[in-house]
Amino acid sequence: MSAGVFHKIPRIDDSRLAEVFAREVPAMLVGREILSPEWTERILSWRHAGFNVHSLVRTKTKPESERVGKYMIRPLLSPERLFFLEQEGKVDYRHGENGAEQETMDYPEFIVRATSHIPDKGQVMVRYYGLYANAHRGEGQEGEFEFVGAPDCR
Repeated sequence: MSAGVFHKIPRIDDSRLAEVFAREVPAMLVGREILSPEWTERILSWRHAGFNVHSLVRTKTKPESERVGKYMIRPLLSPERLFFLEQEGKVDYRHGENGAEQETMDYPEFIVRATSHIPDKGQVMVRYYGLYANAHRGEGQEGEFEFVGAPDCR
């Protein structure tokens, strides 16, 4: 984007772009002395190093674009609850009611824990129960249904 104008780009090679991210992001973190070269090698040796790109979904309407945009800007963690303790080289995350609970961890551990929430390609993240479950659609009469799901969902 330049000067508020979007430019359409041709098809992106997802695997190549993931390789670029996997090389450039750790290099930037090492350059800023946030991540050591040893930890970089360690992270990149993992089966799921946390670098994945999926560019096949394209929006065609404004509502679709807004839906995808809202999904993209929703953070995994609240930045207001996240603190970098520079002197100690640790990350502090406050959660619970009014941030009453907190966890402090080394930043590589924080990166591992945060990236562990990224689903594998094709992994189903939403499960439907009861009337919303595919197996139950169209069954029974209106007003009659059997609750299927975890008891605490009632």
